[in-house]
Amino acid sequence: MRIATPRSLLFASLSAGALLLGPGCTNACQSLCKEIAEFARTECGLTFEDAEVDQCIADHAGSQLAEGEAATCRDGKGQVASEWDCEEIAAYFEEAGGTEETTP
Repeated sequence: MRIATPRSLLFASLSAGALLLGPGCTNACQSLCKEIAEFARTECGLTFEDAEVDQCIADHAGSQLAEGEAATCRDGKGQVASEWDCEEIAAYFEEAGGTEETTP
């Protein structure tokens, strides 16, 4: 039997949220929501609640994007680590209500 790790649980919850929003396709902004959440968790010890990631994905559906936003997200994909640092992520978390992971 395989035991689920926190990473696999996060992936499963993100995948489930994406399935609820469409046939499995995500745009660049929705992918960026996931990338930022993963960077925050792995590099900064911060965790977005599943509902927050799902809301980010819903807020960035193709029909919700402002003009030029999709292009900005495409440019940002894969660049989170070079564009953000943990202090900026933490400041965002304070505004968004994210939580810090605790270590035993």
